[in-house]
Amino acid sequence: MILHLIKASPFSSQNLNQCLQEMAENDGLLLIQDAVLAVTGNQSWHTPLKSLKHFYVLEEDLQARGIAEAAIPFRRVDYQRFVALTLEFDKVRSWI
Repeated sequence: MILHLIKASPFSSQNLNQCLQEMAENDGLLLIQDAVLAVTGNQSWHTPLKSLKHFYVLEEDLQARGIAEAAIPFRRVDYQRFVALTLEFDKVRSWI
């Protein structure tokens, strides 16, 4: 099981789309930094994101971008949970 970390905005990078194509069923995905922008609006990647078993968004990065109060149907995590996730998965892959 791999925890995939996406950092770049999906509006300026193809990392999210590439990651979604490569992920295995039990892999996890954590959006951090500008990648949290992926949860805004009605984008093409929302459907695959909603179908993931292990999908997380870093709360602090949502707040930093002013989207923390939005009705986001995704699991939010804090830094403590972020660290715990890195220990729960066998490997961590960072998409830069």
